[in-house]
Amino acid sequence: MSTVRFRVVNCILALTLSGMGFTAFAQNKVSVSGEIRNEQHLPVGYATLQLYKQNDSSAIKSTGSDSTGKFSFVGLDSGVYKIRVTAVGYLEYLLQNIGVGKQNVMVNAPIVLLTDKKMLNVVNVVASRPFIEQKVDKLVVNVSNSATGAGATALELLQKVPGVIIVDDHVSLAGKTGVVIMIDGKPSPYTDMEALLKDIPGSNIDQIEVISNPGAQYDASGSAGIINLVLKKNKKYGLTGSYILGSGYSYYSQQDVNSNDHAYYRYSGSLNLSYKTTKWDFFGNVDFLHRNVFEVNNYDRVIGDDIFIQKNSYPYFYNTTNYRFGTDYQINKKSTIGILIAGNQRNGYGTSTTYTNENNVHTNSPIDSFVTTNLTNIHRFNLTGNLNYTYKIDTIGNLFTTDLDYSDYKYTNTENINIPTSNTSYYQLGQNPLNYYTLKANYTHPFPGGAKLDVGFKISKVDINNNLLFTRNNIVDTAQTNQFKYNEAVQAAYVSLGKKYETFEYQIGIRAENTSTNGELEGNTVLNRKYLQLFPSILLSKKLDAKWDLNFAYSRRVDRPQFVLLSPFSYYIDSLTYSKGNPGLLPQVTNTAKLTLHYENAYFLSVNYSRTTNTIYEQAPEQIGDITYTQPDNLGVHNNIVTELNIPLTLGSGISGYGDVQGIYNKYNTSYLGGTYDQDKFSYQVNLDLNIKLSSSIKAEVNGFYTSGSLNEFMTVNSFSGVNLGLQKSVLKNKGKISFSANDIFYQNGTVSTVKYQNIDTQYFYRDDSRNFRLTFSYSFGSNSNPTQSHDIGSKEENERLH
Repeated sequence: MSTVRFRVVNCILALTLSGMGFTAFAQNKVSVSGEIRNEQHLPVGYATLQLYKQNDSSAIKSTGSDSTGKFSFVGLDSGVYKIRVTAVGYLEYLLQNIGVGKQNVMVNAPIVLLTDKKMLNVVNVVASRPFIEQKVDKLVVNVSNSATGAGATALELLQKVPGVIIVDDHVSLAGKTGVVIMIDGKPSPYTDMEALLKDIPGSNIDQIEVISNPGAQYDASGSAGIINLVLKKNKKYGLTGSYILGSGYSYYSQQDVNSNDHAYYRYSGSLNLSYKTTKWDFFGNVDFLHRNVFEVNNYDRVIGDDIFIQKNSYPYFYNTTNYRFGTDYQINKKSTIGILIAGNQRNGYGTSTTYTNENNVHTNSPIDSFVTTNLTNIHRFNLTGNLNYTYKIDTIGNLFTTDLDYSDYKYTNTENINIPTSNTSYYQLGQNPLNYYTLKANYTHPFPGGAKLDVGFKISKVDINNNLLFTRNNIVDTAQTNQFKYNEAVQAAYVSLGKKYETFEYQIGIRAENTSTNGELEGNTVLNRKYLQLFPSILLSKKLDAKWDLNFAYSRRVDRPQFVLLSPFSYYIDSLTYSKGNPGLLPQVTNTAKLTLHYENAYFLSVNYSRTTNTIYEQAPEQIGDITYTQPDNLGVHNNIVTELNIPLTLGSGISGYGDVQGIYNKYNTSYLGGTYDQDKFSYQVNLDLNIKLSSSIKAEVNGFYTSGSLNEFMTVNSFSGVNLGLQKSVLKNKGKISFSANDIFYQNGTVSTVKYQNIDTQYFYRDDSRNFRLTFSYSFGSNSNPTQSHDIGSKEENERLH
């Protein structure tokens, strides 16, 4: 342990000294800084600035003002310069004869932009963003104006992201599990993230960012990478707001749902308010969702000479409320403090009915049949609080930020199971309260030569108290009734150094994470582990010419077992299936390298290779008698290779979009149940999205995907697909929008999975109400003041790094 710590210190020291070396190397380089205001003396954010030599017409540098109107050009030689400033809605401004010597230059008086009178009669100025943006360190999907995304949940919206595969509500990225879902740059501690994604309205999401090789400033979790949901934020002064009303409808026959013909509904409402002054920023959001839905889970399994055929129908409904309130206060020009309170509450219930037929596998003659019903009630409540502070040390980018977070999560699941033909009943009560604490801080130091050093730390702690009560015919089953307490603490520190040259950019970093875990089952210690791990990361970008760029990224990642996978309980799934946890589960470690070729920052071709050791198989199956148990286990090595081609599409003046093709190769190798599992498979995924401008106020959208047969752990998954159509019209002087969408119109977004290994022979079919129609209306109101700072409350430094 001491040797590892010595290496950590050496690495951090070496990177710090490298940064000092850049300082010494760049002593002859200086900066020019200033700020931009309008006629009302309010900051003008996101203006474009171009730097020229005084007697030259070719720009040598360009930058943008930040959310507070400040800007800076760094790495300048001595000389005389001029700056050209442009911003939407303002007249162009030219600042001339800026003398630069050996000292940094601060433009004393703010640059004041005058309103462009020609723009006063323009109702709305909208800068259209491409649906897909490929940046140096991430892929950005702009979903805020998607017609097919209106009225969708976050989970439904993720299906629009290239490379995302959703099987049975589980999210994978480019054929790999181990995806970390973040919201506004903050990781979620919750044990049912996929369920939470069903509760988040897609209308509140502005962008979805895919970060396949995160840098040292991010938590090391997530071997497949990070998916960050960027929520919409107000950027205007005064009182502004919006509301959204949505509804959905679907109808399914008995053949679709294993039950009677039935209609299913959803309705939702959302209210967003913000009030911003030069000192204060108040914001709040409340939304509500009601869904009446269904799931179908069919199992066919061969056990000896018998085949068990199970057809399941699970209609249920739930109500969800989300809220988010906070404020920013600018204490002075350097200091800002913020607070955020957010929460989610979900209540739902339904009755699952499973029809089981046992037949002879050779003659198909019936042996037995029975019906199982399961009345389920689910209640979830979570509350998060955040206090954050930002200190801008100077105007050239020295910055200190800190965050303190607390999350309180409560989950209760009750199940009443009955098998009338055998006069058998079961009762299962699961409770999973969780408390999560984090403290983190970051310091950013830019050097005059253009280099930037980031150092920071993070301390996190989670406490979980899982309780399971299980009864058979009203008698407590002591073998399955248990209490499992779990504690995990992680202390992390990182350093990252980067620099941009004219045609080359790099960022190197290292992160150290020290983890302590402890688990107690009924007061007996079953898990006590401490370990220190290092996670290096490298990002290199080379501009080959005016149009071509080549990027290389490498990172080492870890997936600690999800809390629910460590709980040693046996959970009842149905009369023939149980799922249990494994407190001895080890973290899996992944090394990933990616090479990407860009053309005009739009087209890109990439190759990604990853190798995972101690691979966590979340549902390793085992057949014991007539019962199938699934239990997570560390099994061997997983190799993954992904090639991706993404092409922006422009067809005439009114049609635009993108096409994306991914080729995915997965290979698994392990020893399990006395045999060797050595399987590989090539698969591919195609995504297409087209936006069609029908008039100045009407647009249509067509998108879809196709995923070929693939391999996921022991499961071979058949192909599935989806096609969506959308129509959107702007109304009420462009302040309102009416959106209609028809989703999964061919009803092909269901999955068939097969497992054949040793004595295990099962086939599983899943589908839900993915074919539906949605209608939404949204309206924005309030101030039209120009955009200023955005409130990245709760994780300002992480969001700044994400953008």
